[in-house]
Parts: sequence; C-alpha cells; structure tokens
Amino acid sequence: MATKVTKKHILNCQFSNWYSLFRTLSPKARVIKPIPASILRYLNEDGIYIKDVSNTIEDLTDEEDGNGEEQEDIHVSSYYPDKPTIQLIDRIISELDGAVVPKLNWSSPKDALWMMPTGTMKCTSAEDVLLLLKSSDFIAHDLDYAFDDCIEEDAQEADLTNQKFPSEFSHELILKEWFPIHSSTEFRCFIKGKNLVAICQRDDNYYDFLEDDMKEFLPLLQDLASKLSEFPDPNFVFDAYVQKNRAWLIDINPFCARTDGLLFAWTELYAMDSEAEGPEIRLIPKGSMPSSGSANFYTNRVPFDLIAASQGENILEFAEKMQSLASESARDEA
Repeated sequence: MATKVTKKHILNCQFSNWYSLFRTLSPKARVIKPIPASILRYLNEDGIYIKDVSNTIEDLTDEEDGNGEEQEDIHVSSYYPDKPTIQLIDRIISELDGAVVPKLNWSSPKDALWMMPTGTMKCTSAEDVLLLLKSSDFIAHDLDYAFDDCIEEDAQEADLTNQKFPSEFSHELILKEWFPIHSSTEFRCFIKGKNLVAICQRDDNYYDFLEDDMKEFLPLLQDLASKLSEFPDPNFVFDAYVQKNRAWLIDINPFCARTDGLLFAWTELYAMDSEAEGPEIRLIPKGSMPSSGSANFYTNRVPFDLIAASQGENILEFAEKMQSLASESARDEA
C-alpha cells in the first residue's frame, strides 16, 4: 500500500533540516538560507543568460563576420546575480578547498553534467554553480513542484492547500565540499518503520567485485542507518557512499515514488515487512542492463531525437546509419 506523503515529511527531508542533525556523518557543507533573491530570480527566468559583458558585446555587434554578414544579436540578462552574491559563493568555495557540489533544498543538478567540461558536478567558481543550477530540470522541480501531490497532515496544514509553499518555507542553496567519488560504492538505502529494509547500488553499471565487497559494506551501511534514528519520520530513503572503512551520509529523500526506487519497484518497498531480519540487497547482475557501460543521465546530454534514433544500436552502428542517411539525402538533392 502506498505511503501518503505530507508536506512535513518533504520539509524534514530538505538538506538544512537533516544536516543539522547528522553533520558529523556527512561531508562538509555550507547552507545559504534563504537563497539570495538575485539567484532565485535568475533561476526562475526563462531562457539562457550570461553576466554583463555589454562592452564586449557592443564591440562585436558593431562589426561584421568574415562572410560580410552581421553578427546575431546577443541578449544580456539583467537578472544575473549581483556582485555580493557572486563574491559570497566564491568565498565559500575557497573555504571548502576550492571546489564544491551545488544543490537546492532537495536536488542536485545531476541531469546537467553535460554543461560541464569535466562531466562532473565539480564547481570551482560561482559561474560554474549558476550554470549547473540554471541548466537542470531537477532544480526546476525544487523551485516549483516540491510539494505537489502532498496531503495535509492536520487542520493547520489543510489551510495551506491552495498555497504553493508552506508558510515560513524558504529555498536554500547548499554548497557541499567536492571530493572524487567512485560511483561503484554509492548505495541507496530504504528505511521503513525505523529499520533498514532494502539496499541497492546507485550506479546502473555492473561491477564484478561488488558481490564480494558487500560482505564488508553491509555492516558499514547498517551502522550508518542506526545513527539516523533521530530523523523525525519512521520512513525515509538515504544515499550513502562507502569509502575505505566508513559509510558517509550523502542525502536523505522522501519515502515515496517521487524518489527513484532504482532496483526496487515502489510496490515492493511499500509491501516490505519493517520487522524483517536484515535488508534485501540488490546489485546489477552481469549483462542484464541495456545501459551497462553508460553514464548516468546520458540521455540528458544530447537531443532526445538522437537518443530515440539510436536505441538498440551501439555507437558504431548508429554512426554508420547516420552516415548512410546523410549520403542518401545528398544523392536526392543532387
């Protein structure tokens, strides 16, 4: 049976609420709350924006390109965050050893990695942070839809039904210290009735060493789960990263279908016995996933029509197909 989600549960899962409880279990981070108004306005505006470089643009638009055609107009946004905000972000980045991973209350911009030259969420400047946030659909969800489909827990919450956000809510910008993570040892863990009932790997690729290594990882994940007993809700989902002899708390998510169950269907999770002895563990079996060997969110990195056209083909087959289509088109035009 599906667990109904309250606004209170969603609020409990926002970063600033759980990080204050479990700071020692998680990598270093800084919370900017409320998020500066200039950043919020920038993220909510449609379109693509760049900071004010009007002098350079004026020089460019007064000239013609090498073909004698005028340059296209470049529109500079007046909504780029103000200088004090940029300086604040850069200062925090410096305090966190020069690189951070950004997120809002609940989500990180993992779907926007294609915007970064490194293909990671590593940000070394305020410009990097803003670029990732602006390019992410996950971040847009935090801004506009975080409380969609929530039920009201009591009469006081029922009065807020028609409000987009609960009273006293504010968006927050989190800058987490960046460090290299081996995705093979990232896990999603499911807590039900205060008990750890399920664990699965987060990366959707097969790793031949994981089955044996889980004998060492399981006690670390169980120990971390036991330290999260102060979390106010009996059901929740947490992400962990195992490094050497320690499991780090990376994130906490709502126990509901809006959180990706990964290798578990939510019908299974809802039906699990919270009193079961030991968690059910699922890893990617060898050769069973069609996306094996690909990066997470790879479909976000190129236009959807190309992804759709390439389904079921490896890169060589896809390239040959596209070359053949291009040759046919050239012959038709001739």
